[in-house]
Amino acid sequence: MGVDWVLMSPLPGVARSRLEEMIEQQAAAFRASGCGLYDEFRFLDRAAAYNEEVVDPGPLADYVEYATEADGDPVLSWRVGAVVVNQVLPAEWRYAAQRSFLPDQILDAVAIWSTHLEEVRAGHHRAHLYAWYRYSTELEFAQVWWRDLRDRAMAARERHSRWAAQPDLVGVREQILGGPELPVSPPRWSEECTVPEDDGTYDAAFEMLREWNRRVPRKHRVGHWRHGPRQPFEAFVKAWGDNEWTWECLAWLQQAANEGRGVILDF
Repeated sequence: MGVDWVLMSPLPGVARSRLEEMIEQQAAAFRASGCGLYDEFRFLDRAAAYNEEVVDPGPLADYVEYATEADGDPVLSWRVGAVVVNQVLPAEWRYAAQRSFLPDQILDAVAIWSTHLEEVRAGHHRAHLYAWYRYSTELEFAQVWWRDLRDRAMAARERHSRWAAQPDLVGVREQILGGPELPVSPPRWSEECTVPEDDGTYDAAFEMLREWNRRVPRKHRVGHWRHGPRQPFEAFVKAWGDNEWTWECLAWLQQAANEGRGVILDF
């Protein structure tokens, strides 16, 4: 089950203030559900906690009319991830984007998002982009691959098979288990971001991962890392700035607003 924006039109006679109130209530319910609280956003909303039972989004859906194929709309919904996971948009904006939008609100949001992406393409916001690049790539390595590596190394201590007892592997295993938790420091949206100097901690951790993968059977390897814990910074910026999924979503949202439609968050 994903999280989508679905084309809708407010029903006639519903006060604007009431629609805005219900949109805010639904957004709060979504945040409380934990559905959109990706690891990279946890520093933004530490009070949000994931619950198996999704909170009732409230009455907003009762006050809008959903678009249908009969209305001539070829695409009735779009995954919010097209905006929410784009790494060169500020995290604060992406987290806040997980909500419903009235037509004029779409126009404002698309203008802000698309302008920022164009500025990124033109070489602006470099301090924040580099700070976020360091954070997001290090977070993925620390929270996924390094954690998995340590779990596998710990499990290998309990194994009595031949490969687990090889002296070279035991040395790597203990080096992994004796290593520190990898630091991850999230940046706030600012043009004045500063990033600690790269002290080689992540490169050293990657080298341990690579040595582990060299010495264990294939099924005990971790990930498929070949080029280090980070893709090159310029490749990172270009990939997200030019991301077709994001740009197609923005065009879809723009068209919806031009036709007088809003989008409702469906989760």
